[in-house]
Amino acid sequence: MAECYHFLMQMAGFVLAGGRSRRMGQNKALMDFGGLPMVVHVARIVARVADPVTLVGTPAAYGGVGIRTIGDLRPGRGPLAGIEAALCDSQSDWSLIVACDLPRIAEAHLQALGAALSTDHDVVIPVHEDGKLEPLCAVYHRRCLPAVENALNQNRLKVLDLLEQFALWKVPVGRADAFLNVNTQEDWLQAGGAAGV
Repeated sequence: MAECYHFLMQMAGFVLAGGRSRRMGQNKALMDFGGLPMVVHVARIVARVADPVTLVGTPAAYGGVGIRTIGDLRPGRGPLAGIEAALCDSQSDWSLIVACDLPRIAEAHLQALGAALSTDHDVVIPVHEDGKLEPLCAVYHRRCLPAVENALNQNRLKVLDLLEQFALWKVPVGRADAFLNVNTQEDWLQAGGAAGV
């Protein structure tokens, strides 16, 4: 029988902030969302269910936000490199990894992931009704690290492809708009950034 975890304080939190924001035209992680840089807004939500919380990005860019920041071990290699950096840094068996551009994510979604942690699974991940997975809002066990490193060594950078190697526990998504990914000004308006939500 799988061992189940009480997730509070059992998982570290990491917010990925290493993207280039080409479609936004500026560093989206530092755009104001409800009076805070979006990366801080997301980090505060993550901090309600995980401890400690660390940013993964360029330390020089985020020195003023007041949250410990680590850099990618392989800069420019995309989100998978951010996952690698998080898993290398984490002192916990489980690491909640969330992209900084998901400002509508709710504490309840993250609680549902944490509540599903089990030794039978490598990754606990949200799944939409159509089967779409959310790999950048998921909980990874430290045993995923060798496969992540191997994929990067082979220049296989698609996180979804890598997930095929892992035992997944899929947690159904409630409101799909909670996973709105902010990449453009249109996304930003839809998320409520302009209204200071």
